Amino acid sequence: MQATYLPPARVPAQWFEPTGTSAPVPVPFLDEDEATMAVAAATSVLHRGRLAATQVRRIAVSSRTGTGLAPTIAAALGVAPERVEESAAILFGQTHVGTPGEGPVLLIQTEAPRPGRVPSEGVGKGAFAVAKLSGPGIAADGDVRLGADPFSLERDVVDKLAQWERDATRRVTMGAYIPAATWQRSLGARYRLEGATCPQGHVSYPPRTLCPACGSPSTSVPLPRPGTVETYTVVAKGAGPSEYDPWQSVAGEYAVVVARFGAARVPGVWTDAPTSSLRIGARVEPVFRRLFGQDGEWRYGLKLRPA
Repeated sequence: MQATYLPPARVPAQWFEPTGTSAPVPVPFLDEDEATMAVAAATSVLHRGRLAATQVRRIAVSSRTGTGLAPTIAAALGVAPERVEESAAILFGQTHVGTPGEGPVLLIQTEAPRPGRVPSEGVGKGAFAVAKLSGPGIAADGDVRLGADPFSLERDVVDKLAQWERDATRRVTMGAYIPAATWQRSLGARYRLEGATCPQGHVSYPPRTLCPACGSPSTSVPLPRPGTVETYTVVAKGAGPSEYDPWQSVAGEYAVVVARFGAARVPGVWTDAPTSSLRIGARVEPVFRRLFGQDGEWRYGLKLRPA
């Protein structure tokens, strides 16, 4: 069983590297990279296989264009970091993955050649992520392809994307600086939309060890999906937190949404649709994406998109 994710945006191959061809190449758009595409493919194939990531015996990920992906993918899938191994190469096309009796096994291959950064072998297939699930009881068929209908990017947008890639992880003035250790302690809420509930039934988001309503001990729970838009605002250039400045230089204005998921209200940046499409009461779902650069690294989290 296999899930393939392709980002919607496409540019001519020669914009990356002179190849003498005009065939378009898919590229991640704004808030996608190797990690976010890998998570999209993996969660889809796990859902189709009716498995939780914690039920998978082995998870391996490889990429020529990204390194150090394993901890981020592990946190987004909700498994211990040691459960995800990063290998140099994964070969697809095998009739079976893993050894007899081993399984289920999840293998992920992801590539993201963006403007200003391509693999040494050239553009290859462009950006993609393939997640393959194999093992006892896992159907060999049932392949699915994910991603929106492709659209072409103008050259000036591609140049801005290249600038975004260069600038986003540089140190900029932070509107609300959060140390990396503090960020890591709240990945359940930031990556997987986990809240907390107490014996009295109160729900809190982000999750708290003690219920803010009654003080009882609380336990983490996944919030129900989809959610419903309660309110939103469109942030014009210069009006948002400064960590979003490099992104806004490419994207222009963006929207921040507050949506209700069950008993919890969750804020999130709008993605995958124009701000003009937002409506109070619209159904939305969380999606794992890049947020901004901080301390020289990408910060990831959940954005909201149409359900």
